[in-house]
Amino acid sequence: MKRPSVFFLLLLSIGIVLGITSAFLLNLLMSSHDSSEASGVSSSLENGESPSTTEHEQSSSLDAQGDFDSHVQGLKEVLAMFHVEDSLDLKAAVFSYVAKVPQNSLGAMLDLLTDKSLSLSSRTRYELQRALLEKLAISHPREAVGYAVENDASQPLAAVSAVASTSLALRFALPPSMPTQTSLVAAVFNVWATSDLDEAVSVAHDLDERSRTLALEGILKSQVGVSLEELRTIAVDLGNEQYAIDAYLDSFNTEYLEDPRIAWTEVSPLASTRSLPHEWVLKNVALQWYDREGVSIVDEIQASEVSSSVKSETTRVVLWRAVEDAPEEAFRLALKIPIDMRLGMPYVHDVVSAWANVDPQAAYKALDEIDDPFLLDILPRAVVSTWAWNDPHYVLDNLADFPPELHADATASAFGSISLQAPLEAAERALKVSNPNARSEALSQVLYVWMQLDLEAAVSWVESVETTDRQRFQLLETLTSWLVSDDPLRAFELARNEKALGWNDTGLEAEIIDNIAWSDGVEAAVELLDRVREGRTRAVATANVAEIMINNGDTARALTLGLDLPPSEQEVFFPSVARTWAEVDVGSLLESIEKIPTTEVRSKTALKLFEKWRVDNYTIAPVDSLSESQVELLKQQLTDADRATIDQQ
Repeated sequence: MKRPSVFFLLLLSIGIVLGITSAFLLNLLMSSHDSSEASGVSSSLENGESPSTTEHEQSSSLDAQGDFDSHVQGLKEVLAMFHVEDSLDLKAAVFSYVAKVPQNSLGAMLDLLTDKSLSLSSRTRYELQRALLEKLAISHPREAVGYAVENDASQPLAAVSAVASTSLALRFALPPSMPTQTSLVAAVFNVWATSDLDEAVSVAHDLDERSRTLALEGILKSQVGVSLEELRTIAVDLGNEQYAIDAYLDSFNTEYLEDPRIAWTEVSPLASTRSLPHEWVLKNVALQWYDREGVSIVDEIQASEVSSSVKSETTRVVLWRAVEDAPEEAFRLALKIPIDMRLGMPYVHDVVSAWANVDPQAAYKALDEIDDPFLLDILPRAVVSTWAWNDPHYVLDNLADFPPELHADATASAFGSISLQAPLEAAERALKVSNPNARSEALSQVLYVWMQLDLEAAVSWVESVETTDRQRFQLLETLTSWLVSDDPLRAFELARNEKALGWNDTGLEAEIIDNIAWSDGVEAAVELLDRVREGRTRAVATANVAEIMINNGDTARALTLGLDLPPSEQEVFFPSVARTWAEVDVGSLLESIEKIPTTEVRSKTALKLFEKWRVDNYTIAPVDSLSESQVELLKQQLTDADRATIDQQ
């Protein structure tokens, strides 16, 4: 049941790096006793406030210019050798080079690396600084701390965020493709604390908060095999207990755990699924436990006295792995776990989705055992969507074999998959889908992908494809709805150039104006109103902007927008905003109605507030929340015909 994985390959690569590092440090420890003592005064820590150099530490400043020049030349040769700077080869070459640098040249070499005119990538500069500082920290730790504190600010401290995604769609993340970059301060204190923990802690106390936290990280990493309580003592002393928990959990990130069951009892109460390093630990422990004992551990995980999120995410990881070995057993086990939508989709949903990646026909057939109405709705969709993504042409060619209610999901997924490789083929085939809903879903999926690949090609196709006016309008509506968030002006121009009208005889740019007003603000939308086609489209677009102004409390400006329209467009504008206006500021609305120039528009605006609409099981009208006097003022604006309409209700 055991197998290599990306996770363990990462651990293996980290192990290689640690092995190189250990050999390097051993070489340094042996050679440091043989090196001659250097003269001079040690560098002080930042701002001169940190502890001074002890009498046992001597400067590593430049002793002989000739020796320094030879090491500069050696540095250039190392840089010329390696172009793949993230490789283990670079790290090994740097360690080999630094091992040959004598103590009396370390300080000068570090100073050289601060010279920005030296042509180095940030990664190479960091590797050299770290290796030199780790060597310097063995004999001159305080001087190494001073340099690290001064030069650490510009270092990127990690290659990935330490915070996990809270999205239910994103489960445990993969480990980074390479070990995260440790700060220079942490690297120095990691070496120092290995040989003199008390002195390292004492100096860390006097650092600023940021550097003290980094020093704590390095100190804790040096304490291999130390209990959680001992780590806590150190961390509390330096002001951050959480770092002790992080360091303790990190000790379980090993390729082989002697007893994963016991490891689970240790890490599960401490770990959080909102921390990526914690997630990797949980995943490592859970999968090693699974490899030893099989999918039955899910029952024990579910029975554990741990947080619901830890329980949920580790259960999913184990079930995903189990699908590779025993999908039917994983499926039946997942079915037994109670559904709790607060923790995401049911476990069995994840299982059938994973199973569909391996054997979609078996996964689909297994659904015959389901009788729960909710699962009968979501599980077939999950299987068919995955199946269609992986084998789109088969699913499309055999679409009739699937229930009609699955056609929309199947076609959208299949066409999304095809569009990644052949967007034109996907678009042309999507147009031929007979079911209107399925066709709409498919085209939406294709256009979204195509726009990411080649926007101009997608736009050109939509504008030139031979189809009905109605279908072209829908295509353009879909395209502009995706485009407006990235390029609102381009989306507006495309919509404005479409002559066909949409729902309620309104041009597409009215919808785009609404989107712009919400996303980019009313000012951006107002600037475009003069370019909207006249008539109903301009009235609707202006009303969309005015409603946002009203919600923002700017009723006076909303009134001005309406009054600037010609009477024929005011007939659309004022009734459109009346309901929102009444909900926000009915007093302002009653005053504004009197300023509408035509009797007919005043009446239609007032009448809008008497119209009822259904909310849940009730029918209500805006006037229901008004006082008798306010209702009477509204009635005064009604024409005889509109008053008769109210009297008949």
